[in-house]
Amino acid sequence: MKTISSFIATFLVIISLNAQESKINIGLNAGGSVGDCVRFFSSTFNAEVNALFPVSKHFYVGPSISYYYVNGKDVIVESERLKLGFIPEERYLPAKVKPVGIIPLASAFRVNFLKRFSVGADVGYAFLFNASTSAENKIYYRPVISGHITKNIGIQASFSGVGQMFMFVTGGIVFTI
Repeated sequence: MKTISSFIATFLVIISLNAQESKINIGLNAGGSVGDCVRFFSSTFNAEVNALFPVSKHFYVGPSISYYYVNGKDVIVESERLKLGFIPEERYLPAKVKPVGIIPLASAFRVNFLKRFSVGADVGYAFLFNASTSAENKIYYRPVISGHITKNIGIQASFSGVGQMFMFVTGGIVFTI
């Protein structure tokens, strides 16, 4: 938690020092799980904030922080008694996978094309909350593509991954301040 608090404090200081030149983006996204996690998780909702600073006319970099809420699914698991060699009446039992919270701290970059189109990525480290003991904090990556409807409103699509366990495809809206 100390790492997250330090990151947020640094994030706010950087924004205040470079407020004249930066673009602050606030995004809301929704999507679904892909890959192996589709067996355990269904939908995901994501809120993000990043502050991008110009490196050149079309290239921006800066810090990014997000929060992912990942819904767990109802699954069927093998009975513990079956694993121990007993033949129980109930071979398989229903179970509910707990929802997981993910907070990625990342560096973001974007390249603008044709005034209304941009591509980029966020790369960093993700902290997992309410996850099983087999899921650990991991490297976070998120390639993103955006189309700008107006100067301050855009739509975006992205693929987000945390290690190899959590992978999502999301789409949503982004507001630029």
